[in-house]
Amino acid sequence: MAINNVVLTGNITKDIELKQTQSGKSVTNISLAVTRRFNKDETDFFELQLWGKVAELAEKYLSKGSKIGVVGAIQQQRWEKDGKKQSKIIINVDQLEFLDNKKKEESNGNNNDIDSSDEFPW
Repeated sequence: MAINNVVLTGNITKDIELKQTQSGKSVTNISLAVTRRFNKDETDFFELQLWGKVAELAEKYLSKGSKIGVVGAIQQQRWEKDGKKQSKIIINVDQLEFLDNKKKEESNGNNNDIDSSDEFPW
């Protein structure tokens, strides 16, 4: 049996840019800053990849500085460029939790919490 499960909490480091694949599926990559548990002076950065409705909701409600929690799987992406093999590690997000409980617009001066009429698929 193989287990590939990652749980992270941290802050988004830049505003979210939603993209569409050729097949029309939504996708976004997010950089997450995670402060180390036992050394608050050190921070690790992880690249997260969100797909579909989760990516769309993240773009709608989250922005730079938002605190989130994620559950996902480690994935190594591999490609070749100019004859050289390259790779990077990403976290393919399965679950996303908003830990600020605030809408994106709040950073623009509005103080609206996400209300119970907002439904999320996870």
